[in-house]
Amino acid sequence: FDTVSPWGTVSGLAALIGVGVGSIVVAVIIVVAISLFMPTNSDTLINCVSRGQGVLAGECGTWMLGLSGFWGIVLAASFYALSHVRSDGSPQSVLLLNRSGLAWWQYIVIMVAMIGLLYLLEVVMSLVTGATQADLERGLEHLKAIVENGGIYQWLLLLFVVAVVAPVSEELAFRGFMFTTLVKTRIGFMGAAIVTSATWTLLHYTYTWQILLVLFVFGVLLAYVVWRTGSVWTGIVVHGLNNLISSIVLVLR
Repeated sequence: FDTVSPWGTVSGLAALIGVGVGSIVVAVIIVVAISLFMPTNSDTLINCVSRGQGVLAGECGTWMLGLSGFWGIVLAASFYALSHVRSDGSPQSVLLLNRSGLAWWQYIVIMVAMIGLLYLLEVVMSLVTGATQADLERGLEHLKAIVENGGIYQWLLLLFVVAVVAPVSEELAFRGFMFTTLVKTRIGFMGAAIVTSATWTLLHYTYTWQILLVLFVFGVLLAYVVWRTGSVWTGIVVHGLNNLISSIVLVLR
């Protein structure tokens, strides 16, 4: 691990917040602009919000997924652009967009090992706290509702957003930009892994505390494999495969 971001802690944090907020604003503008061209009798993002339907109705679920997808794409593009802002920066040094050197089967081994550890952690928490599987999945109902109230289109869109857009944008933001900024400070690898994982976990605040704990451990493991391989692609692939499998199991259960 010899690629270090030229961004400082304060400037890096300011850039992280700025890109995060700015990408949300841009995504909302894009989705609202698209909705203006829709027929007046059809659901739009504005109509869904005004009626309080959120993500529970079929077409409203599509709009919410679309908003999430646009946000993730704008976020990923923004961080890639940010890696060129400083003269001594590059996608390789700022976002760890290096070749991992791993074979395809090594990705599978890493993913299976991580999923196994996370499943074991869920089992232990269920035994200790008495939480059922339904309790652990509380806060994830909206994913199931999108598919149940929609159709194959919503299902494919959900998989694209959850298994492709989210892993790419989140890994570039946290295990890429934020991690490379913090790992060179006095807190080192462990401190950077904990801070980035805790911040990433907070994005999923609607989940139960048990699932949040699992996500935090998952974040630390992702930071470790990214650090060991020197490539954020490792985190993206493992994150994406985990989300894909988890989404399929959740919806089909």
